[in-house]
Amino acid sequence: MKFEVQQDEMLNVLSHITGVLERTQTRDVLSHARVRVAENGELQVSCTDLTMTMVAQMQLDHVDEPGGASIPGLRLFNIFRAIRKNEPVVFETAGDMIKITSGHSEYELNVMTGPNSTVLDGYLPTPPDDHVEIQIPASRLHEQLMYTNPVMGVKDSRQYMVATCFELSPTYLRTVSTEASVLAMATSSGGVPSLGQSDDDGDGIKRFVVPRKTVLQVTSMCSAANASDVVKMTFGSNHFSANVGVFTLTSNLVDSVFPQYQNVFPEEYGWSMVCDRERLREGLDQVEVVAIDSSHRVQWEFDENVLSMRSASTRNDRVSAQVALDSLTDSRKLAVNGEKVLRVLHALKTEKVEFSTNATDLRANIRIVGTKGGDGAEADASDDIGVAYLLATMSDR
Repeated sequence: MKFEVQQDEMLNVLSHITGVLERTQTRDVLSHARVRVAENGELQVSCTDLTMTMVAQMQLDHVDEPGGASIPGLRLFNIFRAIRKNEPVVFETAGDMIKITSGHSEYELNVMTGPNSTVLDGYLPTPPDDHVEIQIPASRLHEQLMYTNPVMGVKDSRQYMVATCFELSPTYLRTVSTEASVLAMATSSGGVPSLGQSDDDGDGIKRFVVPRKTVLQVTSMCSAANASDVVKMTFGSNHFSANVGVFTLTSNLVDSVFPQYQNVFPEEYGWSMVCDRERLREGLDQVEVVAIDSSHRVQWEFDENVLSMRSASTRNDRVSAQVALDSLTDSRKLAVNGEKVLRVLHALKTEKVEFSTNATDLRANIRIVGTKGGDGAEADASDDIGVAYLLATMSDR
């Protein structure tokens, strides 16, 4: 195998594709990137952790000899980071070694040979007959996932909490994530019209639970995409794939049923308050510094269009701050997890934010949405994406 590739093009590929590799694994092949070049100049680079595989396909201008090799992925990435920008790089295999040459620098790496080195072949499974496809602009999918990603759990025995539910209907695409005490829901227009003709479900809605690592990888792919790129997502009975630009990602789905999240959103809201999102974020950030214990508990008191926030540490250090409100239904006291509210406020991009609930006691589920005005009217967080969060309050004691 011998070919030439540009440093910037290969570095862009490796910076995304090596995110699939497991840092702690017992099989050497799972730390390797499979590099293959064909006679027609098509270069394929693939990585896998057995549950998820990512492939990049590029067209090269100069190929001396086709072939393939399994190369340590992270080491290859670090080499391309060290090489000067926009330099041509030559790959050449010789026995069990591969030589990488750029300018006055030359690297020699061991490559994996034998039957175990071909485990990365067959990276694009054939979609089942009952698969569902949807296309969405990469920029819009990236924005939508950035609303729900901060609420995904990191580690939990309940698999659906370390994942995102993709809900497809004839008219919309919805993503839902939760970590028990906070839930995020983002909805964009444009679904799969063919689902309305399906007799499988009465409402034409299908739900697929995609694991956390896959969702984060799709987000990274969308962030690197061009403004005009479109993401093609395919959902099968147990597999998910996403294609954008030169990248194709294939992953297993989570074998778990996502809870009926609609049941936790009340139909009516009797209490609400609206305030400036940035002022609330700044005030809560100051107060939450003292709430350093594991609960991050912050006491809120609403009275006469003013929100008073207080918190205390385990050493009885105390801090308070006040934020002016644009509107308030009535006076109320409640306690929230300051760190989780800050996560929601960072994710929202609107000027105003609305908190609302239908509960009359201090233990309530609060809906948080972004609004464009100060009158408390609900609005989408952007022209295409509607966002809502549901936060469980804490005990007032």
